Amino acid sequence: IGEEFRELQRKSEFERAEWVRKQGPHFVEYLDFTVTEECDVLLKCKIGNVKAETEIIWSKDSIEIAEEDEDSKKIERKDGELTFNIGKW
Repeated sequence: IGEEFRELQRKSEFERAEWVRKQGPHFVEYLDFTVTEECDVLLKCKIGNVKAETEIIWSKDSIEIAEEDEDSKKIERKDGELTFNIGKW
């Protein structure tokens, strides 16, 4: 494959990434988990193109976690990175 094709491919990939970015909030990193030394399970994901008014909803057992719920205190949001400490599994 020639250099001209590679350049065209790079440009196409860049334009696609820009299009996705402009569409609104989207996952940059999909849901994943880690386990801490204390054996707590942390659910993590990262979203892009988030505005201050963007509403993010977590659910547990198919039930939305409301701000007044005890579990909502275990949710952190920083620079598009979301973490939910679901405790010991």
